[in-house]
Amino acid sequence: MWPFLLACADPTIHPQDAVLRWNDAVAKGTHNSYHVQSDGVTMEELAYTHAPLEVQLDEQGVRHFELDIDRADGVTFRVRHIAVIDEGSHCPTLAECLTTIDAWSAAHPGHGPIMALLEVKEVIDAEEASAWLDALDQVVLSSVAQERLLTPDRVQGDAADLQAAIERGWPTLGEVRGKVMIVLYDRALRDAYTRGETSLAGRPMFPMSEGEASRWSAFDVLDDPTDAAIATQASAGRMIRSRADGWPDPDPEGGAAAIASGAHWVSTDFPVPSNGVDYELQLGGEGAYLCNPITAPASCTSLDLEDPERLVR
Repeated sequence: MWPFLLACADPTIHPQDAVLRWNDAVAKGTHNSYHVQSDGVTMEELAYTHAPLEVQLDEQGVRHFELDIDRADGVTFRVRHIAVIDEGSHCPTLAECLTTIDAWSAAHPGHGPIMALLEVKEVIDAEEASAWLDALDQVVLSSVAQERLLTPDRVQGDAADLQAAIERGWPTLGEVRGKVMIVLYDRALRDAYTRGETSLAGRPMFPMSEGEASRWSAFDVLDDPTDAAIATQASAGRMIRSRADGWPDPDPEGGAAAIASGAHWVSTDFPVPSNGVDYELQLGGEGAYLCNPITAPASCTSLDLEDPERLVR
């Protein structure tokens, strides 16, 4: 009775929100999500333009973004692929990108969790890492509202570390619905970010790994969709980002492999037919999410994860 009564009280709540867990879902993401083809660029691998982030969220079912960041000017965190060579971006600064995501989230509180992966595109000296990361934290905290930002503290709770928390079980879908999470994609910075693998207290981002053991990283980037480690890590409770394809070559077999692999975020350069390519990655569900083939119970349906009719109040 309880989930039904809760759904009646708030139309954005889904009937199985107290049953399904966050890692029971698969979502579509985009690679270089911000990318706009730069003027004068003719290299085929750079000759594509994604839709603005809010359009990807609203019309393309995208729930995972990859944002390349650097602070080459020493002040602003820029979002661009390659400095000088390939700088076209719908949101040239990280603050703009995250504010756009947060605004869409606020207007659609029934959405499943949105993940933004920040890939660091510069080398940070060890002595500069702490201040650099603190500045990055401040951008995140000032761009995503506290009530919508899903932090490591919220997942860890009273567990000893993140690994212990996920061994106990991820939060339910209801607990993370309408939330935005940020993943820091840079192995070299993980030690500084976790204070020497001892704590994430107060940190707004989740550090990643690439399959290596870490008590303070619950997320893996395993880009080969045929990697057997994806299913192994998913079965152990970890959450994984994998790649379906890469511009300019669509790969239906790679997409099918990624969806079946157990990865939770499947990244593509083809969220819809565009840039002259008549192909799109389709998860196969009725909404923006698909039930994870490794972790989801048999009772799960895609509309339990996110129902388009329950996105707004």
